[in-house]
Amino acid sequence: MLHGDAKRQANRSDERDAPIAQLKRATRLVGRPRRSGSPAEKARLNVTTTIRRAIADISTEVPGLAEHMNESSIAKGVSCCYER
Repeated sequence: MLHGDAKRQANRSDERDAPIAQLKRATRLVGRPRRSGSPAEKARLNVTTTIRRAIADISTEVPGLAEHMNESSIAKGVSCCYER
């Protein structure tokens, strides 16, 4: 091992560990693994987001229809269903 290699390696480790520690603090993970939702939950969230966006888009063109198709009129879960 050349003189100074251990010191440089320690410096690199510190430089790498500092941003990782900051990210953990910022995301409040601090040593815990991040939970990810099931594929079904991710799909449900994507559908809900898409429905919200569609209603918002409709509201600019046809406000009455958007009011009729408000989010409470669509049951979301394993499957979606319009209930009015």
